[in-house]
Order: sequence, then structure tokens, then C-alpha cells
Amino acid sequence: MNDSPTTDIPTSAAASLLAGKVVFVSGAGRGIGAAAARLFAREGAKVLLAARTETQLKTVTEEIRAAGGTAEYVVCDLADPASVRVGVKRALEVYGRLDAAFNNAGAGHQPGPLDQTPEADFDHVYRVNLKGVWPAMAAQVAAIRTTAGTGAIVNTSSVGSLAGNSALPAYGAMKRAVNSLTESAAVTYGPEGIRVNALAPAPHSPR
Repeated sequence: MNDSPTTDIPTSAAASLLAGKVVFVSGAGRGIGAAAARLFAREGAKVLLAARTETQLKTVTEEIRAAGGTAEYVVCDLADPASVRVGVKRALEVYGRLDAAFNNAGAGHQPGPLDQTPEADFDHVYRVNLKGVWPAMAAQVAAIRTTAGTGAIVNTSSVGSLAGNSALPAYGAMKRAVNSLTESAAVTYGPEGIRVNALAPAPHSPR
């Protein structure tokens, strides 16, 4: 049985699920973000891929196009609020609208207890995993509101945010804060038709 991911764009009715929609995906160069971008394209969406590494972005973008999907990319650093805003703006420049966003980019740190976690690691994880989500959502809400009118935003949290995390204390703390930020955004923008949710994936275990 072949368990490798596929990038084939189906021609069935399922392909129309996101037809005409535009989706912004950060952290789209590999892993969950790349898989999500491929899935959105298979469902008919036009995708704008964002990440720091251009070579990875180009590879995924070309895969989506080769399979019949529509994709563009922008180099974007979630730790830089200005870069994030430029990335979201690029979706409007290329496609003229924004319907959804998947804020998946993230950073980790070396495992260890709180007293052995360098302050520089804490600050980096804060800038990417928490502070980076704030301007991203603000820009995305504004873009959705002024173009599509309604839409959806999904943030990547972690199962490590749901309980005390002795191995990754800074990471767990930032992801738990993302849960709170997501919930606050959900109750704020849900009434106007912009849904905001978070995913809490667990580490992958080899079969």
C-alpha cells in the first residue's frame, strides 16, 4: 500500500468544495503546511503559500501547478510583523480576495526544563508562535472583511498546549496562548461570519 502524499487534482464534484476561494497558508514549504496547501488546491482553491525558505515554496508551488491547481508563493517570516502583512497583501494583489487563512508557521526549541531554556529561545518562540499570529490574524480579518465578506481562519496549536509541558515549556506556553487568542478572535469575529479555530496536532508516530 502506498502511503506517500498525492498531489493529484481530482475532477470530481469534491473539487468544487473550495472553487473560487482564495486561501493563504503560512509555513507552507513543508510538513503540515505543504500538505494543507495541496489539499486546498485539490478542493479547487487558489492558494498563496508563505514561508521563509524560497526553495521549498517553489517546490510545493510547482507540484500544485503540475497537478492542475492554482498556486503562487511569497517569502514571509512570521517573526516579522511587516513581512506577515506583506504576505497577506500579496494574496489580494495576486487573486483579488481572501476567503481563508491557515496560520501554520511555527518554531520550536531544544527540549529541557524551564530553568535550562535559554532566554533567546523563549524570545524566538514567542515572536514566531504567538506574536506572529497576532498581526497575521489582524491582516487576514481585514482582508476577508473587505473582499470575501465572510471566511475562516485556522491557527496551528499543539497537543502540547493542553497540559503542563516539562520538555518544551516555552513552546507549550506560547501554543496555549494561541488557544486563548484564537478563542477571543472566534467570539469577536464569528458574529460577522469569520470563523476562527485552532488545530492541536500531536507528534507523528511511525507506523
